[in-house]
Amino acid sequence: MLDDGKYVMIKLYAYWCGPCCSTAPAVKEVYENFGCNSGNLVVIGLEADGTLAQTEAFENDCGAAGGFPVVSGLDGGASAVVDQFNPLAFPTVILIAPDRTIVEQDIWPFEVDGATALVEGYGPAQQECAPVSTADAALIAGFEAKAQPNPFAEMLSITGHTDTPARIQVEVLNALGQIVLQHDAGQWTAGEHTTSIPAQQLPKGQYFVHLRADGVPAATLNVQKQ
Repeated sequence: MLDDGKYVMIKLYAYWCGPCCSTAPAVKEVYENFGCNSGNLVVIGLEADGTLAQTEAFENDCGAAGGFPVVSGLDGGASAVVDQFNPLAFPTVILIAPDRTIVEQDIWPFEVDGATALVEGYGPAQQECAPVSTADAALIAGFEAKAQPNPFAEMLSITGHTDTPARIQVEVLNALGQIVLQHDAGQWTAGEHTTSIPAQQLPKGQYFVHLRADGVPAATLNVQKQ
């Protein structure tokens, strides 16, 4: 994401935190104002202390479900990443520029209008959440993928099924949205295929796997390195 010239907003929070819950809808609204991660701002949530179940309960109870991707502290490995930022309080919302400079250390108080204007000041423009075109929808509808095993250790194996022949490319991103692995899976004919990616060099934690079919986003997987 940063490598694509995008700004990244990271919400550092804890599932037990009251102010985190009360501001969750506002962060989701800013995510929607800038195109639901389809524009030049990408929003990610990193939870500090909770399990996957606790993190999902927070999203549902606090009005943030169905929004930007989040990673749980314990099951997803986000705790270590949160510690690296050393937040003084929760929530802490930071903004990172494409050159990896943290241009905003703590956007607080977090309000929709103020945060939107702040982000616009750095260049990203508001836009509608990108609809899927008819052609892309047909391709995505005929494409399925899963990672096995998940969590994985030394080898990340992805099994996919496509109804349409396509060249498949794989990107693995860390919790900050940085591309850490790229893999060309080659030309897939219609049917089921498996591609394996050596990943022993990756640290433990949560990763996002983006698959593209002939350059079109086809699937996104959440995987965990153990």
